[in-house]
Amino acid sequence: MKLAEKVVPVCKDQSLMVLSEEVTVKDKEIAQLKADVKKQKGKLQTIEEANNSPQNLEMSNKSMQMKFPKFT
Repeated sequence: MKLAEKVVPVCKDQSLMVLSEEVTVKDKEIAQLKADVKKQKGKLQTIEEANNSPQNLEMSNKSMQMKFPKFT
């Protein structure tokens, strides 16, 4: 899978091996970031499920029905 393509000017200072190593490091960073995103999505889903549970919905409905005294 090709994520991006970068045109690199011909430079005699850097060999193709160095450029290849830089791409490999970036690929590893991308893989780590994808894993982090997947973990965070799992946490978010857990939080959403907990907030949308029937028990929590019942409690929130009760709190909406409560009348609070006015302070003057």
